[in-house]
Amino acid sequence: MFHWKKWFGFFMLAAACAAAAQAASEGREYTLMNPVQPTEGGNKVEVIEFFWYGCPHCYTLEPALNKWAKGLPGDVVFKRIPAIPTPRWAPLARTFYTLEAMGELERLHGEVFDAIHRDNVKLDRPEVQQDWMARKGIDAKKFNDTWNSFTVQSKVNRAAQMTQSYRIDSVPTLVVDGKYKTSVSAAGGNEQLIAVLNELVVKARGAHGKAK
Repeated sequence: MFHWKKWFGFFMLAAACAAAAQAASEGREYTLMNPVQPTEGGNKVEVIEFFWYGCPHCYTLEPALNKWAKGLPGDVVFKRIPAIPTPRWAPLARTFYTLEAMGELERLHGEVFDAIHRDNVKLDRPEVQQDWMARKGIDAKKFNDTWNSFTVQSKVNRAAQMTQSYRIDSVPTLVVDGKYKTSVSAAGGNEQLIAVLNELVVKARGAHGKAK
């Protein structure tokens, strides 16, 4: 005897499983960059996060993204670019590159986020930032000299240029190998974004002619 209710139940279960396993699709979870942007990863797959220290969504994404980045295989390189769509974002971008140039980025990157979003410290104000850095053991003169250096200014200019070239209109935005652009909102959540990134890395790896 044909039990339509049982058949319908199996059908719905199969459809749900298929939907869960469905690959990320262009135009929904990610878009294609046009034009494709040059990368600096060489033979490695390059993943860029465009972010801003003042962005609460970037702050919320940090734990999941850090965990993902720490587990990346050797043929994938991950880097952050502070987006500068407006001059108002430039000071915190300069903070990022100053800490990087001083070798303090790994130690203080997360603490900068915490200071702004957890502790409500106004790090975009120079006098507040100098005091905060001093409490973190950063020499004030060295910090100011690095902040005003040609190297940091050049990186800030480059970040502003990349923000325009990559057409970054919101953060956090992730770009894989200069070809695939995605975000938390496009993917449907932080954990979903990680799954989409993994799929896009596989796509990019295939273009490099490498096996998984």
